[in-house]
Amino acid sequence: MAPGSLAEQLRARRDQLGQDGGRKTSLRKNPMNGEDMGRKKKNRKKNGPKSSDPTSHPPTLEAKKKKKRKRKRKKDNDACASTRPQPTSPTPSTCPKKKIRGSALQQRMRERLQGAHFRWLNEKLYTCKGNEAFEYFQSNPSLFEKYHQGFAKQAESWSFNPLDEMISAVRKHPRWVVADFGCGEARLAASVSNTVHSFDLVAGNPRVTPCDMANVPLPSKSIDLAIFCLSLMGTNTSDFIKEAHRCLKSNGLLKISEVISRMSTGGSLDDKPFIQAIQKQGFRLIRRRILSKMFIMLDFKKCNQRGKEKKENSKSSSKSSSKSNSKSNCKSNSKSSSKSNSKSNSKSNSKSNSKSNSKSNSKSNSKSNKKSSESSRTGDSLLSPCLYKKR
Repeated sequence: MAPGSLAEQLRARRDQLGQDGGRKTSLRKNPMNGEDMGRKKKNRKKNGPKSSDPTSHPPTLEAKKKKKRKRKRKKDNDACASTRPQPTSPTPSTCPKKKIRGSALQQRMRERLQGAHFRWLNEKLYTCKGNEAFEYFQSNPSLFEKYHQGFAKQAESWSFNPLDEMISAVRKHPRWVVADFGCGEARLAASVSNTVHSFDLVAGNPRVTPCDMANVPLPSKSIDLAIFCLSLMGTNTSDFIKEAHRCLKSNGLLKISEVISRMSTGGSLDDKPFIQAIQKQGFRLIRRRILSKMFIMLDFKKCNQRGKEKKENSKSSSKSSSKSNSKSNCKSNSKSSSKSNSKSNSKSNSKSNSKSNSKSNSKSNSKSNKKSSESSRTGDSLLSPCLYKKR
């Protein structure tokens, strides 16, 4: 037979099988499109079966099981990826328990170290003079920032902050010129419309002027109110009060808020020595308030020095007049008396005078020694240091 006839026979056979619905779908043609079904099968293997295709066969049980296994594997892989700790930004939910415990311990240790550093700096401020503290913190300004960070953490535990009371008092007098000695971060100046001169050892922000509290860059009699809010720290706090007295106008006010423990002896409050020490420097107590269990506030007014000078002058003039009268009387009596009596009287007077002089000298010396001992007790530091304890 000719080869052409065989090819024709095969084609006819294929057509018969396609029309009869034979099992070999590769030889079928789609009656709708006229495309070869074998090509569609190849495409189905790549893209997957389509449910909308009427010629697609339903999946077998084995295929379903394979799909389920694949889904389970994907879920397991996703869960593992979510629980794995990321090196860039770890979170407590993704990190394992052991690592969380380690980080908490590290935070506690850091907090303890910061607290110990703050207590050491606090003790240093209380046990040195103002100029020494100024030089030290000017050479190490980062330490002053650490001190204020520790102070802020301590202030968070307080039920009442005395600075809030100072702010409310200043707001009542918006025309006053205020000087804040030991201002810290100058919160008072930021929350008040008054002209406030803020002074501290280091300038934490542009409002603060760095200086020694005993030598402030202000002219004399230029402020209406001087504030010491938990800032009487050092061994020469009396110099700070003298500087405030110099800067205050006549009848100016001095407000001091301090910790009660600095003025207490044996667990009970005893602020009389502190008040007397400030009154000796030219102030008069106006108001005394206990703000809370921790803090006390004292308001003083600057006294007029002219009134004091007048009183002292009147006292000195009365003393001089009495002395001159006694001397003149002694001279007249000595002339009228006889020589013998004068000799005997002079001897007796000399003995009695020597005894009385010795007694008076001893008394005056004892009094002066007592005064010097009292001044040495109070000294330049008017208060005992406030040292914070470990928590």
